[in-house]
Amino acid sequence: MFEKVYFPRLVVLLSIVVSGMIKFFIQASLLVVFVIYYLNKKVNINVNFMILLIPYLVIPMTALGLGAGIIFSSLTIKYRDLKFLLVFSIQLFIHATPIIYPMIVILE
Repeated sequence: MFEKVYFPRLVVLLSIVVSGMIKFFIQASLLVVFVIYYLNKKVNINVNFMILLIPYLVIPMTALGLGAGIIFSSLTIKYRDLKFLLVFSIQLFIHATPIIYPMIVILE
């Protein structure tokens, strides 16, 4: 199908990113609705209102991810084994992040 008619291949990547952003903003708006509901019910929850800045941080991260995705997808066309290296390195970085370590280990 891609070879029969003109179809910009970038549309496939953009559709994945845009659908993910739409899904994120729907979920974030539901979170805001629930937080407002529980604040009106006078439930004792700790809300940091800096969470409202998250959409301003998500948009540049999305652009960075889209750019990296375009670069790596074009590189995997030329170098077929790069996709195995990418999968391995992403799993390695996920397990190496210090999010799960106690603060004492990080500060020492």
